[in-house]
Amino acid sequence: GVTHILSISGSHLGLVAVLSFWLFRNILFLLPERTYHRITLSLDPRKAAAIATAVPVAFYALLAGAEVATMRSLIMILIGLSALVLDREHRLLPALALAALITLLPDPQALFDISFQLSYLSVAAILFVVSTGNLIDRGTDRWYIRLAQSGAMLLAVSVATAVVTGPLVALYFHQISFIGVVANMVVVPFAGAVVVPLGLLSGILSPFLGTLPLAGPVQWAADFFVSQVTFFAGLPGAMAHLRAPGMLFVAAYAAMIAAAAVSLRAWLLRKYRPLDAPGRVPEIARWTLALSTLLLLAVLLVPLFRLPRTRVTFLDVGQGDCALVETAGGCRILIDGGGTRENRFDPGLRVAAPYLWERGVGTIDLAVLSHPHPDHMNGLTSLIRTFPVREVWASGLDTDLEGYGSFSDAVVKKCVPFRSVRAGQAAQIKDAVIEVLHPPQDFPQRVRKAYAAENDRSLVLRIRSSTVTYLFAGDIHGEAEGALLSGGSTLGADVIKVPHHGSKTSSTPAFISAVHPSVAVIFVGEGNLYRHPSEETVRRYREAGVAVYRTDQDGAVIARETAEGIDMCTGADLLLERIDGWRPGRWGTTERKNWKRLWIREWEI
Repeated sequence: GVTHILSISGSHLGLVAVLSFWLFRNILFLLPERTYHRITLSLDPRKAAAIATAVPVAFYALLAGAEVATMRSLIMILIGLSALVLDREHRLLPALALAALITLLPDPQALFDISFQLSYLSVAAILFVVSTGNLIDRGTDRWYIRLAQSGAMLLAVSVATAVVTGPLVALYFHQISFIGVVANMVVVPFAGAVVVPLGLLSGILSPFLGTLPLAGPVQWAADFFVSQVTFFAGLPGAMAHLRAPGMLFVAAYAAMIAAAAVSLRAWLLRKYRPLDAPGRVPEIARWTLALSTLLLLAVLLVPLFRLPRTRVTFLDVGQGDCALVETAGGCRILIDGGGTRENRFDPGLRVAAPYLWERGVGTIDLAVLSHPHPDHMNGLTSLIRTFPVREVWASGLDTDLEGYGSFSDAVVKKCVPFRSVRAGQAAQIKDAVIEVLHPPQDFPQRVRKAYAAENDRSLVLRIRSSTVTYLFAGDIHGEAEGALLSGGSTLGADVIKVPHHGSKTSSTPAFISAVHPSVAVIFVGEGNLYRHPSEETVRRYREAGVAVYRTDQDGAVIARETAEGIDMCTGADLLLERIDGWRPGRWGTTERKNWKRLWIREWEI
């Protein structure tokens, strides 16, 4: 979470501004005394340096590409320089507010950009701490006291930014860094004082020298920076993953922090500046702090009284499989993890892991690999490396396929018990009964094409909860379906994960009839090269009276058990609808729908 300081944004522009200001101010001191005095009669040297600094800062921002984050930093710096010229440098918070307003005028949607939110919130926290510290600073000539005060200020700034931005980091990244308060006090100054200046100096000199000077020191500084981050990240308890806070929590937290800040500032001023400060904390701050704290406690406690119920989430991982089974008794089963053949995008880490954190899944009771094809296995490998897993199931077949070595290494390094399972085996984990229906030990393989044969050797699982049965059919084709039918297995299920992404070689009429599901879910990527699912296959299910859901059209599909049966919900149903500015008559309707979706996402899903 600290590598952003190497980007061309606030850190670089801030450094350019500081160096330019220092340079222009010292150039004035080098002028002849008479010239210097003539200039200072009409203009403060600091103001002259501030005006001159605006030119290289603006030039550098444009040279860097004028990206949104860079221009936002430029606006903030120019506002700060203008405040100095206008003798308003101590009105830091109004200057920040003006910078935010200028940023939002051309693009109001930037308000919902995470970089905008984190930038302005963190700077606001820094300004609050610095301005409060300046007000209560009594001044001293003792160097060790000044050093202690500087250290206390640095710690206060680090704590304040972590406290203020914590909920947003949790909301967007599902994690909180406990070590960040300490790490920022070491890593950020090193990057600002060593890494960035060396890199900038090397870049500035390179056009004149025809090569990249200082390459060795720059490489050393960058490597040392990464080693610092790695060290802090590797400390026990450095970071925790958690579910994203809801809107009500964020609103209550913001009110609590604002009220606490006002109360703390009033208390400090009354203690250190009693003649200049009011006698008591503002009444509105007291009430806001009390009510927001109670609301936060209510938001945290209400979920504890919900009745748990079984649900299965079919995650949208593109052209691949990944399903999470959560039972009312607390069992967590993960079947496959998605993946891509080129491994350029990891749906395990980018899609499945955030969802598991969002659901509060700390430990996976059982991870199942249906078969070692990349669209099922690669993401699961990452998830095994990321989450504690109590047991892993696989068929133990086709272990020579590419990528299986990485999967096996992840299982071994995490010391996860591994079990090769075949048809006829079963287990009960908490309140979930899991039956392995395929492949049998002596499955006769007639398919000649290797890829199709590997698909036909997929694990087929039947999972029963208290009221609903789910069938996960891997990527089997017609041959494996025929073996299941002739083998006498009980295939009946309420919900089926459609075999092989709904291909035309799977889901034969006899197989659909034997399963007799009420809901069918197809894992499929939008615009996939295989033209999955087959229209014929989809039609077979619908003609059998089965409700068909597709992850390419519906997004994630959630099957929840209720007293009445199965309640289905999709990601597409919960997407917020953009309000059409040209149709005012529909604003209210759209807004009500959006609030209802937010309520479902917050409290029901």
